[in-house]
Amino acid sequence: MDEIKNGIKMKKHKKSIKSLLNRSRGFSFFEMIMTVVILGITATMFTDALVNAVKTFTLFDDRKESVFMIDFGINRILKDCRYIKRGYISYASHDRLDFEDAYGRHLSFRLTGSNLEMSMDNGVNYFVLAQYISSLTISYYTKTNVQLADPVPLANLGDIHWIEIRLDGRPEILNYKSIMQVFPREMFR
Repeated sequence: MDEIKNGIKMKKHKKSIKSLLNRSRGFSFFEMIMTVVILGITATMFTDALVNAVKTFTLFDDRKESVFMIDFGINRILKDCRYIKRGYISYASHDRLDFEDAYGRHLSFRLTGSNLEMSMDNGVNYFVLAQYISSLTISYYTKTNVQLADPVPLANLGDIHWIEIRLDGRPEILNYKSIMQVFPREMFR
C-alpha cells in the first residue's frame, strides 16, 4: 500500500529514485575519455611549469658559480702578483705566468682546458684554482705603457712594470669578464 505524505505517494517516489539510480550505474565511455584528456592537459601544463622552474634554477646556479670562480681566480692571481720580486719573472705569455714572489715562493698560473691552475713549486705540481674558465689573457706593460710582445722575450722580462689579467667565463652560461690591473709592489723598490 502506498503511504501518502505531503500529498505524495511514497512508494511511487521510491520507485522513481530507484529507477534513476539503476539507469546511471557508471560513466559513459565519452565521459571517461574526456576526463582522461582533461587530466592529461592539466598534467602536461604542470610538468612544463615544473621543468621550466628547474631549468631556471639550474641556469641561475651555474651563473652564480661561474661568477664566483672567475672572481676567486682573478683575486688569487692579483694577490700573488702584487709580490712579484723585481727581475724574478721566469716566463710570461698571454696564458701563463711564472715568477718568484717576495716570500721566495716559485708560483705559476696557467689555463689548461677550462681550468685555471696554480703551482707553488716552480711548475712541478699544479692544482685547480678555478673551473669553467673559457679564457685567460695576461698582458704585460712597461713603465711607458707599451705592451710587450707575447711571449715576452727573456731580455724584456725585467721591463715589465704592470700586468693586466683578464678571465672570461663560459659564454654558454654567462658572458662574464673580469679585467684587473696589478702593479707589483716589489717592482718599485
